[in-house]
Amino acid sequence: MRVIFLQNVAGVAKRGDVKEVASGYAQNFLLPNGLAEMATSGRVSAMKEQSEQKTAKQEAKSGELAQQVSELAGKQVSISVKANPKGGLFAMVTAEDIIKHLGVKLSPDQIFILEPIKSVGEHIVEVRGGDATAKITVTVQAKA
Repeated sequence: MRVIFLQNVAGVAKRGDVKEVASGYAQNFLLPNGLAEMATSGRVSAMKEQSEQKTAKQEAKSGELAQQVSELAGKQVSISVKANPKGGLFAMVTAEDIIKHLGVKLSPDQIFILEPIKSVGEHIVEVRGGDATAKITVTVQAKA
């Protein structure tokens, strides 16, 4: 029996897969539990269309993200934090701090801090998104 999986089934298939399974397995387990449905030609074509739309949306989002990241290239950010007299910081500057001062909507996993920012001075940080990579300068100053 040919079915379309509506959810991931461990060791069998992933959501959206169209597979041939044993009739008893489909009728006694997959269909009653809502894990799969019968694979009609209309439903299969609808699933393919949904998959194509999802892929197109992801590509568009990736393109927008890459453009946003490329606009950040060469930008400088100034952050004031508490520091000791020798220039050591009481708390490390994190990706969340940098995003807050950049004023853009990014996730912390898109900010790559090459070396931990634990001292006053200039530090180079990479921002990655889509296919683009940009380096920004983070200037850390001691709070007065």
